Amino acid sequence: PEEALRVKPGQPDLRTPEIAEGDLAAAMAEPGGAVFGLELKRRLGLEIGDEVEVISPAGVVSPFGVLPSRHRVRVMAAFKSGFYEVDADRIYVSLPTARALLSLPDSAVTNIEIVCLDASPEAVTHLAEEIQVSTIEPVHFLPWMETRRNLYVAMETEKKAMFLVESLLILVASFNITATLFMVVARKTGEIAILRVLGLAPSRILALF
Repeated sequence: PEEALRVKPGQPDLRTPEIAEGDLAAAMAEPGGAVFGLELKRRLGLEIGDEVEVISPAGVVSPFGVLPSRHRVRVMAAFKSGFYEVDADRIYVSLPTARALLSLPDSAVTNIEIVCLDASPEAVTHLAEEIQVSTIEPVHFLPWMETRRNLYVAMETEKKAMFLVESLLILVASFNITATLFMVVARKTGEIAILRVLGLAPSRILALF
């Protein structure tokens, strides 16, 4: 799919990861410029300024059949998102470069990425339903819960595990407090008997212990 890093002047871009090496603006401005994931760059042994041949899934029809299209991009920067899976297999290019790689018209856009300030699954699902109703053409949504399903499942599992651990801790603490109170009352049986003989009401004794 076609992807691009876009930075609006004076406005932070929530999608823009940390640029660990190189210059993002130069990469987006230069034709054929690319921003590599830092782990991918290290794995391929690349340096800033190196050129890499990219094979596009958009094939070229030839007398020998459909051949893959080959293009060269230049490593202009490297980003670090904090997610190994992203840093190890992703390359960002500008829209004109992406269109050239995929042999698309100048005005073509295959994907539109929407950033939600509230990224909860409920908010994302609600936003997708609203957009689906307001658009004429059918739109296929791919929320982050699907693109990052491993992370989402891990977060859900961690949430349930933490709830279980906290519940067990509270239960154990409750048993300890209850046992301590029973022991205190058992040790004060003689004193309680004296107080009852002196005429102290059971409710007052209960309040004391």
